[in-house]
Amino acid sequence: MMDNTIDFNNIYITHRGVSVSVIQHRDTFDPMATKYQEIGIGEPSADMGIVGYGSTLTELIYALQKVQHKIDNVADGDD
Repeated sequence: MMDNTIDFNNIYITHRGVSVSVIQHRDTFDPMATKYQEIGIGEPSADMGIVGYGSTLTELIYALQKVQHKIDNVADGDD
């Protein structure tokens, strides 16, 4: 019998033409335990920018603002 438990969530968005992926992956052995919570910046690759976030709304908002700031600085030439 196949287990239908969802063990990940991905949200794909763009900011100033840059791909952003918000992920939450859960441990398949304990579906309530979160394994990874990260925001990926750019196309998937080994060297893409990663910003982690915690389990609160405030931590997620802070991480999203950090990603937005990074993208804006590169787009504006302030890298």
